Amino acid sequence: MTTNGGKTWKFKPMPNVLSLCFTDHKNGWATGKNGTLLRTTDGGEEWKSLENIQNLVGLPVESTSYTFGFNDIQFIDAEHGWATGNFYGRARNNIGGLFVTSDAGETWKKVTLNLQTLTSSARFTPGQIHSVRFTDLKTGTLTGEMNDGEGRYFFVLHTNDGGATWEQFRSPSRATHQTRFLDLSNGWTAAFAQREGSADAVIYDTSLMRTDNGGISWHNDFLAKGRKIRSLYFLSTNRGWAAGDRGLILKYEARSKMN
Repeated sequence: MTTNGGKTWKFKPMPNVLSLCFTDHKNGWATGKNGTLLRTTDGGEEWKSLENIQNLVGLPVESTSYTFGFNDIQFIDAEHGWATGNFYGRARNNIGGLFVTSDAGETWKKVTLNLQTLTSSARFTPGQIHSVRFTDLKTGTLTGEMNDGEGRYFFVLHTNDGGATWEQFRSPSRATHQTRFLDLSNGWTAAFAQREGSADAVIYDTSLMRTDNGGISWHNDFLAKGRKIRSLYFLSTNRGWAAGDRGLILKYEARSKMN
């Protein structure tokens, strides 16, 4: 944590935490493994856990074959937020869930997701949800991966009615994705996969790809050889950052067009 613009930092252990979101310098949320959903009202000094996670998820958060964890959270103002979660372990036959609050996290409810599949039941589609981003109360994007028959796919879901209905796009992928959308059209994904022929010494390469049509198609922007990129953050279509293994930090700035 920093209170001086990053000149100095204070370390605070946060077991299991995977994602943070603050609505101002005092109020924030943290999500993570083992059903972790935490809230702070004092700038992160103290955190309080949300109760009754099992009732929210609709299934036990831990069993002999899986555990449930929250992996991403976003608030667009003090009242309205979304969180995503997944089942981890040997049994991953349920794609997890999207959860929404409209009263500053006092209560949460699960949003129904009807994924389009060819062979799997939409209710029990194997896979994971990776990220959630809303630009207003109605307009938002989910990304993730799904297994459908023998195929594995990277998918994007868009809504413009607050999650009542979703438009789905997907493409075959064997990579692990980290994705960031700015709006319904513009997004980036970092897809890392094991390099072919690297069985003895496992090497991962990451392809940074961009879409300007909501995920209908993607084109390569950058290849990070021998690295996993694990996080993306974009302020606009012209400026963003990527971070990964072994201290990798990439900065993106669009080149100005020459007349």
